[in-house]
Amino acid sequence: MEKKEIRNLVLQKLNENEKLNKVQINRIHQNLYVQELWENANVIGITISKDPEVSTIEIIEEAWKQGKTIVVPRCIPAERQLEFYIITDFNQTKCSSFGVLEPIPEICVEVMPNEIELLIVPGLAFNKKGYRIGFGGGYYDRFLVRYQGPTVAVAFDWQTKFDFNEEIHDKRVDLIITNTIK
Repeated sequence: MEKKEIRNLVLQKLNENEKLNKVQINRIHQNLYVQELWENANVIGITISKDPEVSTIEIIEEAWKQGKTIVVPRCIPAERQLEFYIITDFNQTKCSSFGVLEPIPEICVEVMPNEIELLIVPGLAFNKKGYRIGFGGGYYDRFLVRYQGPTVAVAFDWQTKFDFNEEIHDKRVDLIITNTIK
């Protein structure tokens, strides 16, 4: 199956299972919070999710409760790059042309890739080696070339069962946290 077909299949399944997802999303969050990578990180890079993805809103709020610094990406479409900015409140974000919340650069502080201690990478589907199929823009694969720290992804267990070949530009994640894996 081609990446585009897998991407469409996963999006369809996520939309169909929205009610069941809420219980499983809570399990994913709890499994993340007990990870040593989470516990040791003070600066966490994370995308603000939108439905029907695994919600990251609660992850961000939990990080703030624990005194961690949250940095979220801003897409630079002309260069297909990401810049990360500290946010301390969702009021410091606005909806981008992609329909996701991004930091407002005029009121947020930018951080360099080497300042991020844990990066939670979005993905729709994963293979057993930790390679991912994202939303198709290649933004994270480009960013991961410059980022050398630990990476995790949050996903439903069924999203990690895909068989696809990674391409030369694809970057794997170190750990995938699911509703069944602690």
